[in-house]
Amino acid sequence: MAYEAITIKDGAGVNKTIMAIGDGTNYAFAHTTDSNIATYRASVSAFAMVATPTVAFIIFGSASTTVRVRKLRLAGAATAAANMPYTLYRGITIGTIGSAVLGNITASKGDSSNGAASAVCSTVGTANYTTVPTTAGLIGASRLQMPALTTGLGVSADLWQFGTGGEQSVVLRGTSECFAVNFNGTAIPAGGVVDFAIEWTESATG
Repeated sequence: MAYEAITIKDGAGVNKTIMAIGDGTNYAFAHTTDSNIATYRASVSAFAMVATPTVAFIIFGSASTTVRVRKLRLAGAATAAANMPYTLYRGITIGTIGSAVLGNITASKGDSSNGAASAVCSTVGTANYTTVPTTAGLIGASRLQMPALTTGLGVSADLWQFGTGGEQSVVLRGTSECFAVNFNGTAIPAGGVVDFAIEWTESATG
């Protein structure tokens, strides 16, 4: 059997060429789960949050594209083993930043031909938001397990996936909508650091 291009008609009767594998008589369609939708990733390693963090990691939507958050990965470690509860939510305001400093994270393109990312992804440092972005409802809640830094044990990461099983992704429309990780003021353990990694897509607004 070999791959070859075959011609089929779509629902409008227009010829379309697709790749298939077959023996010249019987064919099976060949396809990939890879997408040509503009995809971006951003990550930060060993981020030291403020002492009692609220929103510590955030991505804002775009004025020019619809942003769909697909994956979020969190991992942590501390001087002694500990855990920190956190929640995920979609925000519908930008909040009041006050003395907090947003550390913008450079997005990596999934394809070099993608345009520059228009969503803005940031850590929140120096201080907490004076008023965190207003929630439109919690998306998830968990406890981040933080093994001791000196033990050499593997770190167990929390992986959240959205829109991978036919359900909707976390959709951000406009610059006032955001997706945030909120530690709700829980004191960070001594020596605690957190890794964040996020993946999202951007498409024409609609």
